[in-house]
Formats: sequence, C-alpha cells, structure tokens
Amino acid sequence: MEIDSYVTIPVIRISGQSVTATRQQRHHRGRRSPVPKAAAPVGILIAGTAGTTSVPSIVIDSGARLLVNANVPDPSSTSVSSLAAIGIRDTSNSLAMLNNNGTISAVAQP
Repeated sequence: MEIDSYVTIPVIRISGQSVTATRQQRHHRGRRSPVPKAAAPVGILIAGTAGTTSVPSIVIDSGARLLVNANVPDPSSTSVSSLAAIGIRDTSNSLAMLNNNGTISAVAQP
C-alpha cells in the first residue's frame, strides 16, 4: 500500500486479514544484478513529504498480518549482494503511533 503526497488518512487499520507484498529479483539483460535498494518490497509506504501527507496512526488488530517477502527465484543462477524487505516505511515523518496486536513480518531470503 502506498500513500503519496497531499493525502490525509487519520488511521490505517488492518483487521482480520493479511496484507502481502512480494518481490523477486530477476536477471536484467543477461547480467547478474543485485536488487536496487528502491526495489525492496514495502508493505505500507507513506511516501509523501513532511507537511503534505498525514498518516499519524497505524493499527494492526489481533489476527491480522502484514507480510513482506523478498526472494530470488533461482538463487543458484543469481548473484545477490543486496536484498531487503520493509514492513512499514514513512518518508513523511507523520507516523506517530503504531499499535501492533497482530503480526508484522518482513523477510528477505535468497
């Protein structure tokens, strides 16, 4: 989920469900290239700038899951020097409260 500039959401609530983000590294033009940092999968991205975006609260209810996975489809044929998975990223600096009663999982594995 991505929230861009000029958006106000008082509370993001994940309840009784799963939210999953996955990204696989692929070969590009026959080269073995690492996953760029910007290409890391993110479960919730608050991408606006300070003052233009407001998401002060995220609540993950009991039984709800935020799952983020980064992997390589064929690790034997790919050289991976950087692989990342991010659960929640806030570039707007507006997130003030995270209430997690469920599961947040970000896994990066070759």
